[in-house]
Amino acid sequence: AETDLLSALETAEPGSGERVRSLMFTFDDLAALDAGGLQTLLAAADRTRLTFALKGAREETQAAFFRNMTQRAGELLREEIVMLGSVRRSEVETARMELVDLARTLIERGDIRAGRPQDEDELVE
Repeated sequence: AETDLLSALETAEPGSGERVRSLMFTFDDLAALDAGGLQTLLAAADRTRLTFALKGAREETQAAFFRNMTQRAGELLREEIVMLGSVRRSEVETARMELVDLARTLIERGDIRAGRPQDEDELVE
């Protein structure tokens, strides 16, 4: 849905889709959170919604989440994802939006920092 909207916007107004995309915070952007931020998000997230959100997610995104869990918790979550079987895309998208909304709330409260590619977010001394 998000991709379709951005594609339509890009077709109607070349360059605008990319500008909007750069301002958006998406589910895949959660993988750019630092380890502490992802761990805080994982602690605050509903386990069932997390399972749906990770169903069919990009490998890099899943890996970021699993890296920030204990090995056992990661194994259990992987099993839960497999046991879901086929699910409606709308259910997955809703769960992802809920996780992004939770991350935004945590960012606004100062509990976590929004992640960026390291080359864009240099440290200044």
